[in-house]
Amino acid sequence: MTKSHILFGQVLCVTLLVSSTATAADFIMLHDVLPNQAPGGSIPRVIDVSSDGSTVIGSYNSIDGGRLFQWRRGIGVTILLDNSSQPMNAGGVAVSADGSTILGSGIDGVPFLWNENTGVTYINDLQSEPGKFFDLRELSGDGSTIVGNIYDDPHSGYNDTGGFVWNNTNGLVIIPRLPVANGNALYATNISDDGSSVVGFQSASLGKDTTPIRWTSSGGTSSLGKINGLPSGANSISANGDVIVGNASSLGQHFRWTQTTGWQMMDGLPGLGSDHTYVYNEVSADGKYIVGGQVISITPGTGVDPIIWDETFGARDLKTLFETVSGRPINNSKLGQAEQVSANGRVIAGTGSDSTDGWVMVFGPSELKPEPGDYDRNGVVDARDYVVWRNGVGHVVPRCSGGDANCNGFVEWEDYGPWSENYGRSYGSGSAFNAIIAVPEPSSLAILWLGLALFGFRRDCRALSVLLTQIT
Repeated sequence: MTKSHILFGQVLCVTLLVSSTATAADFIMLHDVLPNQAPGGSIPRVIDVSSDGSTVIGSYNSIDGGRLFQWRRGIGVTILLDNSSQPMNAGGVAVSADGSTILGSGIDGVPFLWNENTGVTYINDLQSEPGKFFDLRELSGDGSTIVGNIYDDPHSGYNDTGGFVWNNTNGLVIIPRLPVANGNALYATNISDDGSSVVGFQSASLGKDTTPIRWTSSGGTSSLGKINGLPSGANSISANGDVIVGNASSLGQHFRWTQTTGWQMMDGLPGLGSDHTYVYNEVSADGKYIVGGQVISITPGTGVDPIIWDETFGARDLKTLFETVSGRPINNSKLGQAEQVSANGRVIAGTGSDSTDGWVMVFGPSELKPEPGDYDRNGVVDARDYVVWRNGVGHVVPRCSGGDANCNGFVEWEDYGPWSENYGRSYGSGSAFNAIIAVPEPSSLAILWLGLALFGFRRDCRALSVLLTQIT
């Protein structure tokens, strides 16, 4: 045994003594944190989640009327005030990437941008009037550009809709329709964080024959192609516009689009039949995670569970995933769909299937998808991850769980490599630091663990150092 192994033993002893095993996962029901709720049902609803995951906006009924609120991690709830310092009885629509700017519409129908530094700015350009009704949909990441739709008649559905983008620089810009036969409506659904791309669909025949479209500031409007040749649409887009989520309504199926792959179907949870319908609502800004919901049981009153999809795992039940990584049960059978997600997929929010309570779910750095070597999912590759791998060697496990680095459903000696190669890496901050010690091979570690077993994890570490010195 070399001196590097002795040093490793000392570092390992300290790591086991001071490292916390607590998960970073958290779960909040909004009715537990909102002030002055109306008796008989405050109906908290989630409206949007900022890309950085710091802010959730929503609305609820207080004892004094409807309220628009901002919930921030580590800070709590703030009731939004207008320029007269009065609570805003307004409808929220979207929030900017950093949570500082909120798009909404007042009870008088005038759209506004609320900023934590400058207060409320009303957008008279987008105020509805007879024969012209504005439907606000989303806000760009920097809070400067709004996307939405204009109706000649608010009761006509999609038949006379025109999509638009608006900002202070260019004012109101109507999104050009595709030159298709009988094309009478274009409906915008979402905008990329960088503000360069808008997605939606265009109707060719009374709102029935729809085609997914994308508009860019440089290239204009283009068709994304019908999904399987069927009426379909696009409803969500990643930060830079590279990943788009859409659906073919007649199939009840949902799809993911990239420039390279075109439309690819996303399945629901495995093992469930056609009665267990599913939907995908929003894609994370990095394009990796897509959230939605699925009917888990067809028994009336059991509700819908939120789901999350990524390329590695496919669809997963978010409630089950959270309970697994956190060790905390969620005692609510009506969570409903996941409707919003942060840029990295780790902050997810929705409103219950009976529309009575919103919720926020937070995951730690490696809890949605394990990073290389981080087998205990705490965001740091350290000695505890070796324990997970060592205890799992030779065992069949759920794919990508435990010490299964290569995601083949079996923990083996080959899975040791990602731990040794990444020892000392921190995924929580998005950066890494170089290990100051040589990582020992498994044979040497066996001697080290023998020492730990003899002396116990909470004995004097100096005694372990003496033992390690004597056996070199």
